[in-house]
Amino acid sequence: MLSSVNHTFKRLSSMMPVTDILQHKESYLLEYEIPGVKKEDITITTNDGVLEIKAKKAAQERKGHSMVRSERFYGDVERSFTIPRGVDVEKIEALLADGVLTVKIPRINSSKIDIKVH
Repeated sequence: MLSSVNHTFKRLSSMMPVTDILQHKESYLLEYEIPGVKKEDITITTNDGVLEIKAKKAAQERKGHSMVRSERFYGDVERSFTIPRGVDVEKIEALLADGVLTVKIPRINSSKIDIKVH
């Protein structure tokens, strides 16, 4: 199963995006909340069985105003997940909608074959 393997969420800031991991017969779905992040500011890579997501949220420029207090997150986040065996990393897809990045990791359809022993 896909796991937030290295709970080594590299904390580069105070933001820790929450993630749901769903398992379906044909794929795993990873739902990663990153509100306010543009798709061009997201990088997803796989290497040696690890899926890595990096995102950057730039601070909004506020012309003509001075900030009294800011509680919003701006900066970089990075999170890694171990990819299970039996998936097709070449067909991983991602979609960003309504502040949620959904990463679909298709499983390889392998049929169980019973081998008769003589």
